[in-house]
Amino acid sequence: MILEDEHSPTGKLLWLLIVWLLPFVGQFLYLLFGQRPPSGNYVRFAQPSY
Repeated sequence: MILEDEHSPTGKLLWLLIVWLLPFVGQFLYLLFGQRPPSGNYVRFAQPSY
């Protein structure tokens, strides 16, 4: 997930280090703060697509 996200290369490296150095806490932190919403057009739940 980290490698596919839209972070800069430095950001990806930092998140990988956090997840590897703090195995359970790092994963939890990434799920809370590290993920970015997808960019572009996408269908949101319960909204009609035209």
